[in-house]
Amino acid sequence: MKVLRTERLVLEPLQEAHASEMFRILVDPIIYTYLHERPPFTEDELRARYRFLERRRSPDGAHEWLSWVLRGPGGEVYGHITAIVHARGAADLTVLITPRMWRQGFGREALKSAIADLKANHRATYFFATVSPRNEQGIALFQHLGFRLVGRSDFDLRAVDNGDLVFVNGRHPNGGDN
Repeated sequence: MKVLRTERLVLEPLQEAHASEMFRILVDPIIYTYLHERPPFTEDELRARYRFLERRRSPDGAHEWLSWVLRGPGGEVYGHITAIVHARGAADLTVLITPRMWRQGFGREALKSAIADLKANHRATYFFATVSPRNEQGIALFQHLGFRLVGRSDFDLRAVDNGDLVFVNGRHPNGGDN
């Protein structure tokens, strides 16, 4: 993994050392309005999770775990992007931005950069994301990037949380456009 740069952001490969800065973002309850997970209990718990993710591969070697921390112009951490790249070139994307920076284009800018890197360096050809139907900003973000909504019954790459929408972009690993 390498550092990625956009016009306004630096995307740093996630490391254990990012835990302190990210913890301050991840304890904001507003973030969990649309997520099906809980905040980290402690900074040490987050540090241990990041240490585990630094491996960049699942224990069975089947998936690449790629995460970047997003730094703004002044060096402040704004959030992170995660991509789980499956063996057949499908990449499961998530983006999390601190609420103070919502609606400023940082998610779009970071995702464009990450997707370009995933195509060029990680053989990703198909991208997908799940979004709560209540998350209008998330829906708009993926639609703006050319992702299209597909029915959950048409999506076969992983389980989808009940009620979430599935957005896809690219060529399905089985050869179709899904």
